Amino acid sequence: MKKIFLSIAIASSLYAEEHNFVELGVIYTNTKDNFSTDSKKEIYSYNNSKHEDSISPNINFYYGKNISENYHIYLESIYQEINLGNIYYTEYGNFYFGAKTKLFEDEWENPFELNRSRKKTDVNQYGGFFAYEFLSSDFSSSLIKYEYDKRDYDKDLLVNELKREANIHSLSLENFINFDFLDEDTTIFTNLKAKKYDAIGKASSYNTFGIDIGFSTNITNKYNVMLLTNFSQKRYDEKNPILNEKIHSDIVSFFARSEYKEPFNFKNTFLSLTIGYEDENTNNSFYDNQTSFAIFGIGYSF
Repeated sequence: MKKIFLSIAIASSLYAEEHNFVELGVIYTNTKDNFSTDSKKEIYSYNNSKHEDSISPNINFYYGKNISENYHIYLESIYQEINLGNIYYTEYGNFYFGAKTKLFEDEWENPFELNRSRKKTDVNQYGGFFAYEFLSSDFSSSLIKYEYDKRDYDKDLLVNELKREANIHSLSLENFINFDFLDEDTTIFTNLKAKKYDAIGKASSYNTFGIDIGFSTNITNKYNVMLLTNFSQKRYDEKNPILNEKIHSDIVSFFARSEYKEPFNFKNTFLSLTIGYEDENTNNSFYDNQTSFAIFGIGYSF
């Protein structure tokens, strides 16, 4: 679920960069994931997990301010990730830099523990980012982005080969093409991305490579639709000593978001509905992950 939210955040940024806004909502998820704390506390074998339902509140917001003609600062929260950023505009392109953190994350102290109730532990993740955006043509732009995160666990009871505390390095190349379709603004976007999860335990270290493809279009002057799909692969560095396999997986996900502006003619408001699905298929069923979700939001832009 957390992985697909990162892709959604890319698409959501299309809206955020144009408006200050706050959006309150509810997230419903149906998850099949042994590593999620929504899964059963007690497991008896290393097989597929069962589907579990959960409902949680959500708040997204973006507030930006121009300090000068060439300098913009902003604070945003998109699906429990907070970014404090800066944008510096030059004739050679735009430079982004800032700090970020994730909120309200937890995992199992030992997700592989059998025949006993697994216990939760808090997870802290924080870091920074730097990006460069440039016009690749009169109707398209590109953005190269590097992100660094430090991930810490309050209590990690796994053996040394599986210790999960990590330095995370992410690199992406986002491309946006803007044009009119049936007299309405339309954007096609792609994102090539790579991530290195460099954990203390090399059996928990992995590399991912993937691509996002999507588009956003205005159906009317009040109704916008975004569609996004992702294909990626994950490869772990070393064999898992508990399962006696080196894990690798293929991941497919998609989501659709619709947004209706000024319902019932309430000025500067909007309603949003987002639905999505992700399937991570691995060579060991214990790592299999399936998530479907729906998010309903009510927002105000200013």
